[in-house]
Amino acid sequence: MLSSVGLTPFFPGCLRSLDAQIAYPTPLFSSTSLGYTVRMQPRVVIIGAGKIGSALDSTLREKNLHAELWDAFPDKAPQQKTLKEILPQADFLFFCVPSWALQISIDHAAPHIQKNTIIVTLAKGLLPEIQDTTYVFLQKQFPDNAIAFLGGPMLADEITQGKGGVVVAAAADKKAREALQELWSGTSLRTECSADPQSVALAGVLKNIYSLGLGIANGLGWDNNKKGWFISAAVQEMVSILEEMGNSKAVAYSIAGLGDLAATGYSPHSMNYKVGNELVKTGKCELKSEGLISLPILTEILGEKTASYPILEALKHVTMEHHDAAEAFDIRFTRCAS
Repeated sequence: MLSSVGLTPFFPGCLRSLDAQIAYPTPLFSSTSLGYTVRMQPRVVIIGAGKIGSALDSTLREKNLHAELWDAFPDKAPQQKTLKEILPQADFLFFCVPSWALQISIDHAAPHIQKNTIIVTLAKGLLPEIQDTTYVFLQKQFPDNAIAFLGGPMLADEITQGKGGVVVAAAADKKAREALQELWSGTSLRTECSADPQSVALAGVLKNIYSLGLGIANGLGWDNNKKGWFISAAVQEMVSILEEMGNSKAVAYSIAGLGDLAATGYSPHSMNYKVGNELVKTGKCELKSEGLISLPILTEILGEKTASYPILEALKHVTMEHHDAAEAFDIRFTRCAS
């Protein structure tokens, strides 16, 4: 469960700067081992026409690529075709839906997905039915396909405004990583590669959980000095949890861990930030976020070991047990700082 033993965390050689991302059109790419081919004009299907799905579509349009958007709510993608029409020819399928909507999205898509399609998830959450990441869930659902996970700072509002973002294309299969890197070349998204998708996926989950804390800290009126302490302490807990679960602790310090936490935890666009802030301001929250959904699953997995992680335990007390946020956070700050 939640283990990626034996995988290498990051491949800096896969890194390509924005200045180098100018090669277009995308060259022909094929894999005899997996049997997929990426054409000169790759065929991309995006399931989920919300903010992040639409943002990815907009970046592909920067290089005159057209993605087929599909959503369970047709009003979000008025021009959408049926999945039966678009999926059999897809080179890439992106599930741009939250973790709690992944199963129903798969139910819609599965009958039409071919074995040569590279399947990608962006959901940085845990699924209660398997107590694992969305990456592992897709692996179980589609054992014959190349599965990838996209991590890193990808705030949809900033991407849509052309302000850029960072994609960590994580896949066990090298050619799938290379295909994803080529797909985003020439766009405002910087691309890095990882051969350790499970560690990247779990780092994304932890990032979302600890981003709740930065939202809470903001609601409490913490200034940047105390928030700086929080990020440092949170990353140390992320390192320990990744290692505890058999994953690469180095990913916690990477753009998929610390980098994503800093971007999300300080952004008013982040749903996890909004949830944490709202909990302090009103004492309740009607919003739903990956961090809020994943926190009880993670604490169940860790069991008694949750107490070994002071900030995680404080988040549990505040969000799950409705303890006073100021008391829970101030105690951790004072205790950990002494």
